[in-house]
Amino acid sequence: MFFWHRKTKPVTIYLHIGTHKTGTTSIQAFLDRNRAKLRTLGLDVYVPRWRQASHLELFEFSQRTERDSFKKLRTGKTISDRFRRSVTRNVQKQIRNCYSGKILFTSEDLSLLRYPDEFEKLKILFGSHAGETKVVLFLREIEEFKRSWRHIIARRGDLIFDGSKDSILYTGDDSWVFDREALVKAYLQAFGSDNLVVKSYDEAVKNDGNVLPEFLRTVGIDPAEFADFSPFYLNRSSRG
Repeated sequence: MFFWHRKTKPVTIYLHIGTHKTGTTSIQAFLDRNRAKLRTLGLDVYVPRWRQASHLELFEFSQRTERDSFKKLRTGKTISDRFRRSVTRNVQKQIRNCYSGKILFTSEDLSLLRYPDEFEKLKILFGSHAGETKVVLFLREIEEFKRSWRHIIARRGDLIFDGSKDSILYTGDDSWVFDREALVKAYLQAFGSDNLVVKSYDEAVKNDGNVLPEFLRTVGIDPAEFADFSPFYLNRSSRG
């Protein structure tokens, strides 16, 4: 008796890593609301374990245990092996069942990864059905980004800062969060120069009035397929 198995090509991963304050809220809301149409256009959007627009669990899975994050500082909890197993099953199942051949993950906190072992965890998480990983990075004018990031930290005044420059809460000009060269270098080393696309958030907004059209073009979707992006312009200066 012979069994026929459908041959599948490796699935291309699109990994949108932010950075923070570059329209990620708008992008994630748009992706979440339009996932059905995007699938018909050839792009699956990952559905996390808890239905939310940001796929934070990929960052939580990959980050070194000893490093801090907003969630760790708020809850005091570290990631359990049970959590890791659950995330692994969910991610690999959706990659395995991705018929469009492309699946997108998005979390601005992924821009906070820095170390080779963190990227190795991320690659392992995607599993054997994953092909190449295309990383999409938007950068904002540096002084404006610093202002916005400091605003984020100030709004989280309930979090205790231990004084360490390694902390996510350190906002001096020499903060590692502001070191964009280190960020780009880390992803280049992890995924290669052919798989990292760096875009200017400021130029995207200047050209299109919104970051979404340029984001869609970057992941292979024609923005003309969508009539109106104005409801998703959520990253306003009043919000930092």
